[in-house]
Parts: sequence; structure tokens; C-alpha cells
Amino acid sequence: MSANQVNVRRKETPKSNWSKLHLAAIFAVVILLGAIATFAVVSFSGGFNYSNAPLEIVAEGNRQIIRVPAGGNLQEAVIRAKSGDIIELASGATYNEITLPKKDLTDFITIQSSNIKQFPENVRVSPKQSKLMAKIITRGGGKSAVSTESGAHHYRFVGIEFASATADYTYNLINFGTESDRLTDVPRDLEIDRSYIHSTDKGKTRRGLA
Repeated sequence: MSANQVNVRRKETPKSNWSKLHLAAIFAVVILLGAIATFAVVSFSGGFNYSNAPLEIVAEGNRQIIRVPAGGNLQEAVIRAKSGDIIELASGATYNEITLPKKDLTDFITIQSSNIKQFPENVRVSPKQSKLMAKIITRGGGKSAVSTESGAHHYRFVGIEFASATADYTYNLINFGTESDRLTDVPRDLEIDRSYIHSTDKGKTRRGLA
């Protein structure tokens, strides 16, 4: 083996090592970015009531039945609904916090369980029937499971369970109120019928309904 060949090999060795280190660094950066992205999704997705599960909207005479599947976007359904519409939630499914917007409604928007037939009128429900209900929860952070915009009116809940899903202190599980001091801004014509409102062993709730 000649001296030139030895020199060539000595020059190639650092380049080979540098390439390996370069690839390792790139691989580490990719893993780090993936971890950051995963953390961001987990941390911030809780702030959005969003899912890819599509809504099913069926026309029934002069009204719509908006079916929200498990994992669906209940807030979107509430925004789309008009006077007389029914928002049907999957029995046994859990939905995130919602805000009832002020709309020009002349009839109730009804939010009910898909098992509504299991809750006959004028018959008191019990906690044993919670599996037949759809659940709307608060995930903490001072939020209510259901809150209202100023002036919101004509919303009805039937066969719904309201609860907290965290150990956070919940001030108002359901908040039908406003910060405004104007009478016209006070939410009105709001009904909760044959439903189950309760705290949990995980945390404390000051008020079921405010």
C-alpha cells in the first residue's frame, strides 16, 4: 500500500464520521419536532370542540334534525340550528363545553339524547338512566359545561347528563347568565327537562345551575 493511498484513507475517515454525525443530528431534530408537535396537539386540542366526525342533517317538514355522532362537534350543530330544530346526541357519548348563542328564534332548539323515547314526559329520571343519556362535560379551567351569550333564548335540553370531567373546582356547571346589567341581555326561555346534573368524585362543584 502506497503512502498516497494511506493519506486518502485518512482524509475519507473524518468525512465518513461527519456524515454519520450529520445524519444522527437530523434524525434527532426530526424526533424532537415530532415530540413538540405531539405535545402541542395534546395540550391545545382540548381548547377546541372539534372533530372530523361529520354532522348528519335530515330535513323533517319545516325543521331539521341535526345528528351529532360520538366525538362530533356539538358547538357547530348549535350554531347551525334554527327555530324548531332538534340536535340529536348519541346516547352514551360525551361532548365538550358549548355556548348557546343569541339568535332570532321563535321556537325552541332542542338538544336531546338519541334515546329520547326512553325518557317519557312527566316521568322523573334517575342516575341509573345515565347510560341512556348523552353527556355534556366541562374539562375544567373555570369553564361551564353549558354557558350562554347575552340575550340567548329558546334552548331546551332533554335526556342530557351534565358533569365535570376533571378535579378542578367548578363554580357553575351550567351558567344561564350574563355580565350585562341590561334586562334585554338576560338569557330567557331556557329549559332542562328529564336530565341529570351532578358533581363527581374527582372534584367539587359550587352550583349545578346558575
